[in-house]
Amino acid sequence: MNKTASSRLPLSTPRLVTLAVALLLLALFVAENFEVVEVRLLVTERRTRLAWALLIAAALGFVCGMTAEKLRRRHPPAPPGTLKAPTSEAGKPRARRF
Repeated sequence: MNKTASSRLPLSTPRLVTLAVALLLLALFVAENFEVVEVRLLVTERRTRLAWALLIAAALGFVCGMTAEKLRRRHPPAPPGTLKAPTSEAGKPRARRF
């Protein structure tokens, strides 16, 4: 089976266009938010470009989301009907105490 060069490319044309548009939007975002701002985190205070602060916050959010997804996949939810409510000795559901 002879594969052509275009079928071996890891990125198809729609993916490449989407990536190019995303990079263009990122460049516009950085250019529009390049002023210096004060960023306070607990007791520290720094001056940095707004674009950097927003990109770092987005990256941290992405990492937290990926970590949560990996943890969710590691411990999948129990199938429906396998968890039973706690019951008393009489067989009636126990009242919850808060």
